[in-house]
Amino acid sequence: MDADGQHSADDIRSFIKVIEKNENNQLGAILGVRDFNPMTMPWPRIFSNKTTTRILSSLAKTSLWDSQCGYRAYFLPALKNSHAMTVKSQGFQWESEVLVRLAWTGFQFSKVSVQTIYGNESSNISHLSDTTKFLKLWWQLKKERK
Repeated sequence: MDADGQHSADDIRSFIKVIEKNENNQLGAILGVRDFNPMTMPWPRIFSNKTTTRILSSLAKTSLWDSQCGYRAYFLPALKNSHAMTVKSQGFQWESEVLVRLAWTGFQFSKVSVQTIYGNESSNISHLSDTTKFLKLWWQLKKERK
C-alpha cells in the first residue's frame, strides 16, 4: 500500500484471501482496483488512470484493470523469476514497468476492489514531467518488445 493515505487498511483482508489461494504460484501480483466514481474521484485522475491502464494493458497483453492503484501485493517468487528485478525505472514508472515485465514472463494477475479515500490533499503528480516519463517508459518497452 502506498503511503498517500488514500486507501483503507481494512482492505488487506481481501488481499490475504487471494494470497492464501495462490498455491501454484501463477500470480505475479494482486492489484487493487478503485471505483472510478466521478462523484468521489477527480475527473483528471479518472482520465489519467484509465488511459495509462489501457496503454499498459496493451503492452502487457493482459488486463491490468487499474495499473496506477498503489494498493497491491507482489509475490516474491514472481519478482525473482521475472525481469522485474532488473527494472530500471523509478517512482511511478517502476510500478508500471514491473507489471508489464511480470506479464511478459507469463505471470497472471488477480484483482480486489479497494476503497479510495480522497481528502483535501493535493496530488504529488507533475502532469508534464510524469507524462513525459510515462511516454519514455512506453517507448522503451514498445521498442524492447519488437
